[in-house]
Amino acid sequence: MATIGTLRNTETELRAQLSTAADERKALNSELEEMRRRIVQMESEKKDVDNQLEEVNKARIIMTKKIEILETEKHSAELVISETASQREAIERSLNALERENKKEDHEKFVAAVKAEKVQVERIVENRDRAQKSRIRQLENQLSMMREQLDNERARSHQMSERFIVNETNRRVSSSSFRLSGDAAGVAAATILHPQTDRLDYVFANRSALSSYYTVPTEQHASRGKEAYRTSSTIKSSGTVSSDFLFFSKSAWTFCEKFGRDSM
Repeated sequence: MATIGTLRNTETELRAQLSTAADERKALNSELEEMRRRIVQMESEKKDVDNQLEEVNKARIIMTKKIEILETEKHSAELVISETASQREAIERSLNALERENKKEDHEKFVAAVKAEKVQVERIVENRDRAQKSRIRQLENQLSMMREQLDNERARSHQMSERFIVNETNRRVSSSSFRLSGDAAGVAAATILHPQTDRLDYVFANRSALSSYYTVPTEQHASRGKEAYRTSSTIKSSGTVSSDFLFFSKSAWTFCEKFGRDSM
C-alpha cells in the first residue's frame, strides 16, 4: 500500500509538472508570436526608411546635376567676360596705331569716327559686363541655395537613420529584458518543484520543458543561430539565477548593435 501511495504521489507530481510545462509552453508560444509580429513591423518600418533614403539620394543626385550646370554656365560667363576684355584691348591698340599713323587732317575725321565707335563699343562692353556680372551673382546665389538644400537633406537623412537605429535598439533591449524576466521566474519555480536536485538544464532558444523529475537531469540542446544559448548551471534553493543570464543579456545587446549597423 505504501508503494501504491508513493506511486500516486509521484504521478500527481508528474502531472503537476506536465501542467506547468504546458502552461509555460503556451506562454512562450504567445511570446514567440508577439516577437514575430514585432519583427514584421520592424521590417516594414525599415522598408519605409529605405524608401525615404532612396528618395533623398535621388534628390541629392538631381541637385548635384543642377550645381554642375550652374558651374558650367558660370565658367561660360567668365570666358565671355575675358573675351570681351581681349577685344577691348585689341580695339585700343588699333586706335593707338591709327592715331600714330594718321597724322594728316584728312585722317582726323576717320580717327574721330573710330573714337566714336570706340565709345559705343565701350558702352556695349560695359553693359555686357554689367549683365554678365549680374548673371554671375544670380548663379552664385542659386549655387549657394542648392548647396544649403543639399546639406539640409544630408543632415535630415543622417538624423532619420540615427533615430531608426535608436528605436530599434530600444525595442530589442526591452524585448530581451522581458524574456530574461520570464526565464528567471521559470527557473525559480522549477527549483521549488524539484527540491531533490539542485541542477537544471535550460535552453533559451526554444524554452521548452524544464529538467525532468529525476535527480540526474537531462540535457536539452537547441540551435537558432546567435539567439540560441544553452545554460547548464547550479540553481540554489533560494531561487537565485546564475551569471549565464547576464551573458544572454550581453549577447542580446550585441545582436541589437549588429542589427543597427546592418540597417545603416
